[in-house]
Amino acid sequence: MYQRFTNKKVLIIPLNWGLGHATRCVPIIESLIEVNAKIYISGSGESGCYLKQRFSNLLFLEGCPDYRVHYSSKGVKFISMIRQWPKLEQAILEENHWLSGMISQHHFDFILSDHRYGIHHPAAHNIFISHQLNPVLPFFLRKLFRASQKRKLRGFQEIWIPDFASPHDLSGELSEYHGDQIIQRIGWLSRFNHSAALPFEQYEWVGWVSGPETQRSVFEDFLQKKFERSGKRCLLICGQPHLSFDTTLNGVRRLSHLGDGEMKFVILNAELCFARSGYSTLMDLKALQVSAQIFPTPGQSEQIYLAKRWKSFC
Repeated sequence: MYQRFTNKKVLIIPLNWGLGHATRCVPIIESLIEVNAKIYISGSGESGCYLKQRFSNLLFLEGCPDYRVHYSSKGVKFISMIRQWPKLEQAILEENHWLSGMISQHHFDFILSDHRYGIHHPAAHNIFISHQLNPVLPFFLRKLFRASQKRKLRGFQEIWIPDFASPHDLSGELSEYHGDQIIQRIGWLSRFNHSAALPFEQYEWVGWVSGPETQRSVFEDFLQKKFERSGKRCLLICGQPHLSFDTTLNGVRRLSHLGDGEMKFVILNAELCFARSGYSTLMDLKALQVSAQIFPTPGQSEQIYLAKRWKSFC
């Protein structure tokens, strides 16, 4: 699958909407390294920081714009997302303008965009990576979204879906799409696929926090209180690679971030894990063949759908 990228210039950029879009790019980048592609990476916020740290030997292109969308502390409200729609459209224009400057310097052969609608250029072969091509939306928004999405995807020649075909598909209806692009189901993508477990302290309960603010902080506080009451030896991985802290609060060890090898070790050796039902998190759990208590982000229809579907896999 990756042989066509051999000795080609490839740019890969994930969306900054929690770390999941970045972590699932890890096995793609590792496969590109194996075929000797010349890889460029970029991103914004925490996801960009994660890739920059994870692949410090690769060229990281600075300045990629962020989408700047936020969730309220009470969860995702459709009216709030509609109000932020102009921000999304502006961000797409900004990232496309930024990319035009980058391609004039580096002349990419392939561009891989993980759910960034503006990361495509007519001078390259453009691939869009997403599991969410048919999101769960209120009836009155479906036609509007589909028309908008079809317009945004015109610049891409291929769509990669990180999932298997039915009946082994984890994404279910979310990945249903009928368009003019070449569509490939490339299987589950997990940062743990090729990572060896590296020795670390063992904990009975392990929680990892993900997703955009403010819900990331809300979930962190929820797990902190739950862990404090448990009487267990607990580790909380806060999903903040742009920070650096290792503290203990009321008996709970809190880490800003943990490397993939160490994280694999603590998850495999835990009695119980706790996480959001983000798609990349579920792919990580499948890769490690472990179960977990999962908690969908309030109001986020995708995670609520995935949480219900996850039960049929466990």
